[in-house]
Amino acid sequence: MNLRCKDGDLALVIHDEPDCEANIGRMVEVRGPVNFNPRLELPCWLVKPVTSEPYLVKETTEVVVGEVVGWASRVEHPDAWLLPLRPPEQETLEGVYEQEPELVVVR
Repeated sequence: MNLRCKDGDLALVIHDEPDCEANIGRMVEVRGPVNFNPRLELPCWLVKPVTSEPYLVKETTEVVVGEVVGWASRVEHPDAWLLPLRPPEQETLEGVYEQEPELVVVR
């Protein structure tokens, strides 16, 4: 199974269910293991927003609530709807720092 996120990532919510679209753009912490959510039919991570603002959670197909979410809340979000935020690979950084800076003469 190819997943975008991994345990411990920070991720940006890029998609959500109808009525929960206000979560799009929020940053969350991701925790595993990944579980298959039968209602959404997608692999999901446990998530916790990095801010304490209420997060919209769909409790049933018709009921959406805003709550302050912690790990104990066990809120899941599909991997495909998250964009992990990671620094670039180490190889890329080494190549950037190995280059000599360009000398600019100001008169």
